[in-house]
Amino acid sequence: MIMSLGGMIVDVTHVLEELFVITSIFAIFFILVAFFFRRSLRQLVKIFRLKNAITARQAKTIEELGIITESNPNELDFTPLAMKILKTRNIIVLLESERFYLSENELAAHHKNCKIMKFLLPPPYYEKRA
Repeated sequence: MIMSLGGMIVDVTHVLEELFVITSIFAIFFILVAFFFRRSLRQLVKIFRLKNAITARQAKTIEELGIITESNPNELDFTPLAMKILKTRNIIVLLESERFYLSENELAAHHKNCKIMKFLLPPPYYEKRA
């Protein structure tokens, strides 16, 4: 369909096709970013559980946990951002001795009360066993 807008002839079908392509690209990009971010969050929780850093007494340093906190611009790694978000939500707790541990209680609370966090985070440890 061809329309005339202020003396300019516009092919509406062509414009709609381009709009669809651009929207699809943004949607695919958003889905990929969400997937990689979710994977980073879940990997962090898994690391803390595997290293048994789940109480203040069992807290570990970043080096002991083997977590890389600086991002490489050449890689699609959201670990530093995931670590920051988990710390601000008190799911990962930083002690004065520069040691970290996973708070299963905070994880359970966020998993129960926040739908987006329920999607992003793995279930609390005690729910997995039930």
